Order: sequence, then C-alpha cells, then structure tokens
Amino acid sequence: SYRSPFVSPFDKRDEADAHRRKFAVENSDALTILKAYDGYAEAKMQSKQWAFCQENFLSIKSLQMIHKLKCEFAELMYSIGFVNGAATEIKSRWLERRARDNRWPHDGIDAALGDAANENADNPKLIRAILAAALFPNIVRIQMPDTRGTGRAPKADEVKFFTALDGAIAIHPQSVNFQCVDFDNLKYMVYHEKVKTSKVTEENSTPCPPTPKPSL
Repeated sequence: SYRSPFVSPFDKRDEADAHRRKFAVENSDALTILKAYDGYAEAKMQSKQWAFCQENFLSIKSLQMIHKLKCEFAELMYSIGFVNGAATEIKSRWLERRARDNRWPHDGIDAALGDAANENADNPKLIRAILAAALFPNIVRIQMPDTRGTGRAPKADEVKFFTALDGAIAIHPQSVNFQCVDFDNLKYMVYHEKVKTSKVTEENSTPCPPTPKPSL
C-alpha cells in the first residue's frame, strides 16, 4: 500500500487542488497519481525532482515509496514469468540502484522490462478492467439522476454512490471524482479504501466497466 503523493496545505488548499486536477486522467485517481509519478520521474532525470514536487504540491517521500513498490512488483512479475525483461535478471534492489543513475530513461524500470511489458500502457479501458479485477469487491455503484425532459445537466449533489456494505457513501474531497457529474456512462467504480468519520467516504476511485458480480 502507499499514501497519496498529493498534499494539501491548510492555507493553500485551492492552489493544491488546482495542481492536482492538472494531472487528472480518465476520472481516475489511480491514473492521476501515475501521471504525477511520471512527471516526477522525468524531472528526476534532470535532477529537478525537488522543485517539481514543491511546485505541484507532491510528497517526494510518497513518490519514492511508489517507485520502491514498482521495483518490487517488477521483480515479482519477472520471477513468475509474467514478463521476460530486457535485462539478464530483474531484482528490486538492482532497479532501485539503477534509478539513482539519471542516465537511464524515466525511472529505469521500463527500460529493464522492455517495450513489450508496456505495450498496453496507453489503453485506459484495459487499465480500468485490471483495476476492477485487482480491487474487487471494493465496488461502488454510481446512480445518476434522471434529468430527461428537464433540459439541464445533472448537478453534483444529485449524483449518488452506494456500496453493498455501507449503502450511501460520499466521494473524498481530494478525489478527482469529487463534484464530478460525467462518468463516461460507466455505472460502477472501484476504490482503494474507505474512511469513516461523520460519514463514509471512499478514496482513490476509478470508474470501471461492469463486474461479473457487483452484488449491489
């Protein structure tokens, strides 16, 4: 697991939110974090990672942890034969050391695994399906209001979200889906975790295609 790399200082919340939305991709918090990570990795190649994180309200420690997890996943996928790799052997510690050398493109992992491992990196439909399978049964049903005949678009407070266990829940204010009214006609989303205070909110959500057994 990992913490979101986006930070929101109390006195600069609006500015931090604007920068976070600059990275927004496909109504997906996961893909938004990935875009921020990619930007960090590119800045690191120029030794500008600290300035990049400060400008975009990002936690460099969280991004470093994401990179560490990425290295571990790369080693795991290589060890079970899921990817072949362009290198002779893939080890997480070797990848982490390699990433410190800014001569390697991006974070060094893509080059080590080879192009075949990332041929679907720009396929959002496939990525959504993978996230749905990985996070199941963390499923939220999206209920859009019926505005037929009204001549107006749905309002954010009219869109409702439900889980099988909790019933009605809310979208976390720091999610790119907070106040969203357009989910590309998708009726479900997956989430990473829930937080319960005065109400239940879900964090890190991604709209996804229908699952085999949503149970909602």
